[in-house]
Amino acid sequence: MSNILFTNPTLKDEVIVRHGLLPLMELLDSEITAVTECVLKLLIICCSKHQKMQETVCLIGMLPEVLAKGSPENSPHIRLAVADLLYQMLKGTDMTIQTLVASRCLSHLCRMLDGIDMKQIQQRAVAFQTIRNIYLIIKRDGAQR
Repeated sequence: MSNILFTNPTLKDEVIVRHGLLPLMELLDSEITAVTECVLKLLIICCSKHQKMQETVCLIGMLPEVLAKGSPENSPHIRLAVADLLYQMLKGTDMTIQTLVASRCLSHLCRMLDGIDMKQIQQRAVAFQTIRNIYLIIKRDGAQR
């Protein structure tokens, strides 16, 4: 499904209008790593350059679930997908960013850095993207002052 949505971005609006984001939110609870990773990739595709979708993710309360998936207990693939999704969200509207900050995004991002082995390429990617996201939050906060 993610390949279909990636090759035909206009289709994502149609899919989300018909089915909504709640089924994806329910699938995030899956114990199967591959399912969780696919759901996060679908969210990345849906939220890419789509501010209304980013705001919807915030409004339905999906952020705490997404942030929890970034914990060190999850695989580097999932943590990398969480970092990518947060990067998309951090490029969003002020409301999206305020919701991220209110959801304690910064503390979750700092926690994502725990236990990273910089010798492993995937974990290094998680670290770099997490640091980039922390920088974006601090930069945005500094610009508002």
